[in-house]
Amino acid sequence: MLRITPEQLRLGMFVTAIDGSWLDHPFWRSRFLLERHADLALLKASGVTGIWIDPKKGLGPAPKPVPIAIARDVQAVRADAEAMLATEADAPGVANAPRSPSAEFVQAERILDDAKIAVAAFIEDAKLGRLTGLEGIEPVVAAITGSVLRNRSALMTLARLKAADEYAYVHAIAVSAMMVALALQMGMDEPGVREAGLAGLLHDIGEADAPPGLLDKPASLSAAETERLQQHPEAGPVKLEGIDALSARVLDGILHHHERMDGSGYPQQLKGESISLLGRMAAVCDVYDAITSNRPHRRAWPPAEALARMFRWDGHFDQSILRAFIRCVGIYPVGSLVRLSSDELAVVSEEAGTVLARPVVRPFFSAVTRRPIALYEIDLGDMPEDLKIVSREDPSAWGFADWETHAMKLIKPRAVRILSRIGQHTPPITLKSVGS
Repeated sequence: MLRITPEQLRLGMFVTAIDGSWLDHPFWRSRFLLERHADLALLKASGVTGIWIDPKKGLGPAPKPVPIAIARDVQAVRADAEAMLATEADAPGVANAPRSPSAEFVQAERILDDAKIAVAAFIEDAKLGRLTGLEGIEPVVAAITGSVLRNRSALMTLARLKAADEYAYVHAIAVSAMMVALALQMGMDEPGVREAGLAGLLHDIGEADAPPGLLDKPASLSAAETERLQQHPEAGPVKLEGIDALSARVLDGILHHHERMDGSGYPQQLKGESISLLGRMAAVCDVYDAITSNRPHRRAWPPAEALARMFRWDGHFDQSILRAFIRCVGIYPVGSLVRLSSDELAVVSEEAGTVLARPVVRPFFSAVTRRPIALYEIDLGDMPEDLKIVSREDPSAWGFADWETHAMKLIKPRAVRILSRIGQHTPPITLKSVGS
């Protein structure tokens, strides 16, 4: 039970008790569903100091307003993305494969483990100057592409769980998976998808010779250290120049991944379309993975917040590519923490179908009682419009210190309750397995 003030009352709440004696209010019973506007007005005007409600049988208090700055960010992304879907329904791209993330996780974990070993070996060879071919890397790109084709979210979601000592390897794998997914979304052919995956996997190979400790330094870099680190885009193609199997397009993608559309990037301060296509794609994927990953000098941004901020960074990214990326990962990427209009916190467990703002979610926590609830899953695209995401949430504000790990525990189970439809007050639940 939850005690609220009369001002917090709203239709749909289930009242279980009213403070004071029955003489203090106009209702002869104290347990009822508040359905009529007249009853709501009477209760608010009755002068009682408190009312007890049962959030399990009805609505809880209205969610707190979303801060204006955050709301504008999300609304900007949502409005633009939904407008794109309306005007570009026939744009080239691919729908997400039918396999759910939870069904792909087992295979994606094996791919990630194998890829880390292969990428670590390739980086070691780069340090020693003994790179001769792509024998150890080509199978990694093929495996990443296969996973993305089965479900484009699973591998990217797993890759966000980076340990500090493996960041360089997993970052390369994550960016490669994003590049593959983005290339598919943009309608590239098979050779183009392969080149995108290679450019993503090798984009930071120029960091192989970085001084020990520089990449993971917890404090701000000095001017000299920053200058040294900014040499890696040019160092990458030099490291790889002896490998005939790498096209000029891949090498340009590596060289240009820190260039920005307004010319503020490096190393060549290129502008606009003078930046190669793979370079413009890599710029989006590299930044997105970096800011959604925990680093020694800063904590990760939640995926939805990262997208909102990127969308508002004027001059940084090719807008058509960023929009394709948003269509690819969704306004609320898998693993995002969101608050529903039902006053429940949920993790996004699967991408949206056609409406980016209505993904599949798994509610697990009551925002009213601040206690866990039984995990279940709903596809917001199949639900009434009034059941929706009202805000993205900062996991740390709710006490979820290691959110990525916690989110994975919520997303991974394949057998959970599926909310198949909404009833008036007590929605029926059917039990079935998630994914295939």
